Amino acid sequence: INGINRQIEQFYRYSARLKPGAAEFLEGLRKKGVRLTAATSSDRHLIEAAFTRLGIGPYFERIFTCTEVGEGKDKPKIFREAAACMGTAPEETLVFEDALHAIDTSLGSGFKTVGVYDASSEDRQEEIRAKVHIYMSEYRAFDLFWESASRC
Repeated sequence: INGINRQIEQFYRYSARLKPGAAEFLEGLRKKGVRLTAATSSDRHLIEAAFTRLGIGPYFERIFTCTEVGEGKDKPKIFREAAACMGTAPEETLVFEDALHAIDTSLGSGFKTVGVYDASSEDRQEEIRAKVHIYMSEYRAFDLFWESASRC
């Protein structure tokens, strides 16, 4: 277990990369005045290290972790706390997710949900696409996303 934990820590501290177009996408959201929080299953120190190294920390008002809120993403608490921080109701809040169980939780709790492609769940993409309000295979088409989100 310690060896696996060290590998995960090494990945976040030194190797994790942004998905193509993600930095520009975050900047587009900032320019539109969108408030952002992060809700993650990862440990805080890992996410903070990655966000700092990748230069995206300033885009997020706050980071919520499953460990700190006391429940995983199979329960809505982390999404609700993130929305409350931003002062938005679930039906006014977009949750960006790549994990099917977390998509199911956010949808079941009334959140508008954006499915984001991730290779780790390649075999679940059609199921994800069918469930979410917006599906994104990449972060490159901000204007198209913004138009879709405005109709949500």
